[in-house]
Amino acid sequence: MKAEEPISARIFPGTTWSRLVKGFGANAIGQVLNVASKILLVPLFLTAWGANIYGEWLVLSSLVAYLSLTELGGQVYIVNRLTQAYASQDFELFRKSLHSGLALFLYLPAAALLLLIIVLGLYPIEHTIGITETSHAMTVMIASLLGAQFLIALPQGLLLGIYRAIGLLPRGVMFGNLIILTHMVFTSGGLLFGANMLGIAALQILPYGIVVGMVIVDLKKQLPDIATLSLQHSSYSVMRTFLRPSLHFFSIQVSQLLSIQGTILVAGALLGSVQVVVFSALRTIANAIKQLLGLLSHTAWPEFTRLDMEGDYEKLHELFRFLLRSSLFGAFVFFIIFHFLGEEIFQLWLGETLTYNQNAMDLILLYVMQLVLWTACSHVLMAVNQHEGLARTLALSSLFTVSLSYTGAQYFGLIGMISGMILADALLPLWFVPRLLFKYCNRFNLLFISKEVCPIILTSITMMMFPWSVVLSIFCLGLWWLRCLPNTTNNLRHTESLDSQ
Repeated sequence: MKAEEPISARIFPGTTWSRLVKGFGANAIGQVLNVASKILLVPLFLTAWGANIYGEWLVLSSLVAYLSLTELGGQVYIVNRLTQAYASQDFELFRKSLHSGLALFLYLPAAALLLLIIVLGLYPIEHTIGITETSHAMTVMIASLLGAQFLIALPQGLLLGIYRAIGLLPRGVMFGNLIILTHMVFTSGGLLFGANMLGIAALQILPYGIVVGMVIVDLKKQLPDIATLSLQHSSYSVMRTFLRPSLHFFSIQVSQLLSIQGTILVAGALLGSVQVVVFSALRTIANAIKQLLGLLSHTAWPEFTRLDMEGDYEKLHELFRFLLRSSLFGAFVFFIIFHFLGEEIFQLWLGETLTYNQNAMDLILLYVMQLVLWTACSHVLMAVNQHEGLARTLALSSLFTVSLSYTGAQYFGLIGMISGMILADALLPLWFVPRLLFKYCNRFNLLFISKEVCPIILTSITMMMFPWSVVLSIFCLGLWWLRCLPNTTNNLRHTESLDSQ
């Protein structure tokens, strides 16, 4: 790299807007591949193996999946560190963070996998988890191969995170998409040609090996002086600095898991199996909306990290306003679609097997609207490593969610349960997470949040009172959303001037 080349021309290439558009597209492709994989593989598994063997495969996969917990939330934090180091051109810190992270993600999963193999070898756990068709020896071998996937996947995830750190997020995401695609192709091919569980477990390792090789070659071209696949600069003292912030990220993941699984358990304990299925279906819709809108936040994540490191809070403010307004507008559109067409969508999806509940649908949509607001704020805090208070808030909120949903379900059934979830959100994260964001940067004050939220609230009230105003409501909010679009003209001129230098 030439010393006279402008920093902005070689760090985070292109404009923020172009990176967001490309990143969103790459993430959207990933979502499509994920959905296609789930739709395609389930009937293939059932046809090839039958329900009993496939059920045992799912049990073994779920058991081994706990190896992913050895990541301990470190990947998110380390990639944030890499982004900060690259933005400030501190390549020594970049190497130390990367090599220490790779060492951590090689040693911990390897130790955990070895322990799992020893336990499975000594103790016939298959009888405890309901495996009857697969022998003990075969169970150990299958679990070992499934575990080997995580042994490769965790350090590979960090390698793909390098692309986020250096402003090439779309490229890294597309490598991840290639894993999903080849995983689907190899698995479906193996099933069609009669492979057993051991064969499929072996085939599923191949995509990771192929993509790791491609990534290593590509990163040597992108960062020839970094030695990306090396432990040379790993340091125990650097690893220790990962521990506390990584565990806060881990705590956030556990809190979200507790809220999701806890409410399912509450529904099962108090409402019966049919209402569990209804709630699960509604929750699936809510999660699909949240994940779709979350693509914006995940795409913008490295931009928040970079702008924070550069101290450019004006652009960070502009980017977050675009993100928040886009997410709220998208959530509002989904609210309208499922409020007026929810029954038709529900029946098209599940047929007549479940009774549609309009009130429950509206409440779950309101819950999504709340989630979108504070989740968007939380992504900024996590991107800039200001997530300690967020971790504590969500840990407490998860307890509120389970307890209030239990109380609501006990007295008012499914409606009461969802109302309890809404109340738990309103009691803490809905207002406290934006407050944490304000403490990080005073530009995100109450006036700022009110300007973004009030138009949604007023339009929603108008629409509920006058249903005939739906089209006009969407049109007016669309104009409101257009006002937050970044000024790409100046960005493009700036990039062109850099290219000409």
